[in-house]
Amino acid sequence: MGNLMYTLETAKRTLLNTQVSIQTTSHNIANADNPNYARQKAIVQTSGAYRARPGWIGMGAGAERVIQLRDQFIEGRLHESGSRMAHYDALASQLRTLGNHLLDDGAAGLSQVLGNFWNSWEALQKNPMGLAERENVNQAAQRMADALNTTSMDLERLLRGVDAQVQMLAGSSEKDKGVVEGLLSQMAVLNRQIRLAETPAHPANDLRDQRYQVLQELSAYLPIEHTEEKNSFVTVRLSTREGSLVLVDGETHAHLKYEDGQVQVMAPKSPWVPVDLNLVVGGSLSGLLEARGAIEGVRTRLDAFAENFAHEVNELLPEDDPIFSRQEETLEWSVSSEFWSHFDSSPIQDLGELASRMVALSDAKHVDLENASFSHYLGDLQRHLGTMQRDAEVKGEFYRTLKTELKGQQQFVSGVNLDEEMVDILRNQQVYQAAAKIIQRTDELLRTVINMV
Repeated sequence: MGNLMYTLETAKRTLLNTQVSIQTTSHNIANADNPNYARQKAIVQTSGAYRARPGWIGMGAGAERVIQLRDQFIEGRLHESGSRMAHYDALASQLRTLGNHLLDDGAAGLSQVLGNFWNSWEALQKNPMGLAERENVNQAAQRMADALNTTSMDLERLLRGVDAQVQMLAGSSEKDKGVVEGLLSQMAVLNRQIRLAETPAHPANDLRDQRYQVLQELSAYLPIEHTEEKNSFVTVRLSTREGSLVLVDGETHAHLKYEDGQVQVMAPKSPWVPVDLNLVVGGSLSGLLEARGAIEGVRTRLDAFAENFAHEVNELLPEDDPIFSRQEETLEWSVSSEFWSHFDSSPIQDLGELASRMVALSDAKHVDLENASFSHYLGDLQRHLGTMQRDAEVKGEFYRTLKTELKGQQQFVSGVNLDEEMVDILRNQQVYQAAAKIIQRTDELLRTVINMV
């Protein structure tokens, strides 16, 4: 009779094991479309045997734990590729916008306005006393000033737009928290929940899925590294050229803010420190900051162009009556036509000489402009911007392709395969029916033994 009780216990364990397996399979199927879910599997381990007259007789098996199927190496590379893709996508997007503001192919844009300015002087050279030619010079100068002012305002608006996006991600103060700090806070909370929920033998798989999703979102904003500690905590670090800063340490997290064009981080138990992300590849935040640096560089070069252009043109005119001047408060360029009065009583040759010198200035090379002429300087700036944009787009596409490939490898390991899950369901159903049949037959045998007594 004792052996029959062992048989009954073994069959009961089989029913319980099968229920766990079926529930795990059902959970997998429910999350088949969840890209952050890692397939779970019930681990069944053989139970201890008991000794009887024939020898050691097995007692079946027991469901020990439910594990996740993950490949840490693939997931690490997936986070890195996604982070770099986000960086170059953000950079390319801002450079495209910058390129649209500076659209200049020689036939349109600032180069065209500059060319029209030189052409107006060339026309005046042929007819120094022509009123139409003089008015044409005035209008060309005004269009040049307007083009410089418009371009400057466009760049300023673009910088403000980038700053607004960075502030949205990094926050603008300790009270005004950004998206990144919200994710860091979630990570710290999940660390605590996982520590409280799991044991070495029973991992909190669903909470770990949530933490994986937060890590993936974080890597899309920042160049981060993460390591799992023995206590189930994940430590998150920010990678910089100067080293790394701890962003999440157990149940505590760092604070971020964006002030004066620079991201600052206050790591746990540390003061605020500035972080240079301009030369770090990883995450859209660093991509935006690199784009901001590129916009600042373009603005600096255009300011150099405008200052040199106005200086060189004004140098050819009477000292008291320059064509171009810049207001100190608004930094806007304005045009004056008072210089014409100096030539009203002068010989025609004087005005023709001025026009000739202006025409010659168009081809002159300038040390302050990298030893290039005005038109070549603008062309080099446009080509440099186009090269930066193409480089960012090519690299972004490369990491997008790499991410897609790594995502396929990850899904092969961690993704839910419905065909496999259906096979598991059928197999568990058969096992469950067989175990139930054993219990039914064992019960009949026990009744027979009891009736015999």
